[in-house]
Amino acid sequence: MAGRDSLGDLCAGAIRWLGCNLHFFDPLSPSSPLPENMRVKAALELAIFCHSWAKLGPATDLLGEATALLRTIWLRPEFPLLIDAHGDVWADSQRLAYAALAPAGVRDDLRESALARLKTSGYLSPLGK
Repeated sequence: MAGRDSLGDLCAGAIRWLGCNLHFFDPLSPSSPLPENMRVKAALELAIFCHSWAKLGPATDLLGEATALLRTIWLRPEFPLLIDAHGDVWADSQRLAYAALAPAGVRDDLRESALARLKTSGYLSPLGK
């Protein structure tokens, strides 16, 4: 069963990398090495990963750390402003992901504002796709 061992090794390596580099996923960190237009994407990808991990994988300290980081990011009103700052073609899909992946108990006003911007942009209309 070498395939299973290889997959397990790959997963373990990815988790180790994430644990060592979790700070890269904070789009509001002044020391982030990512270009500004990639910071929101990294945070949203971490949120998707944690959402999946919470459903499929074992609870670990690292999942707790990553979830705590996401909660901190989502609580800051500057985060949705980063989505707006670049106004590229991905902004609407990023707003939708931001609203959908918000950790429980995060400020509803920020999520509702992101959803309201989707309504006015026409992104969720049948013609918007």
